[in-house]
Amino acid sequence: MHIIPEHKNITRPIINHWIVASKTAAVIFVCTVLSLFLAPYTPLSTMTICCILLIIATLLFLKHICIWAIRMYQLLAPAEIRLACNYIPSCSEYMILSIEKYGVLKGIYEGRKRMLRCHYPNGGIDYP
Repeated sequence: MHIIPEHKNITRPIINHWIVASKTAAVIFVCTVLSLFLAPYTPLSTMTICCILLIIATLLFLKHICIWAIRMYQLLAPAEIRLACNYIPSCSEYMILSIEKYGVLKGIYEGRKRMLRCHYPNGGIDYP
């Protein structure tokens, strides 16, 4: 059985799901309207244009999507898993900080390196 240290206080972030859902719906709506508007002027079908626009929107919002997924993990993961981290800040917070500092690709790479070294005897204060 894993013993949870007393000194670690993890506060779960507040995620407003209505805002996330409304932003997602807005992106889909804009992509659909643009594809309907552009369809008469291009040889591509409306569905193809919509898919291209959705891929572009996903790439533009990839940083926010990754951070949202990590926040959902922080919100839903059991305390035994979240409190097992030996570092300050926790590995998930480190991943968010590194994504914000370095961008998505290098941030995920740095966060993954940190997760691989998160075991005894390593630990302590470590910021990206």
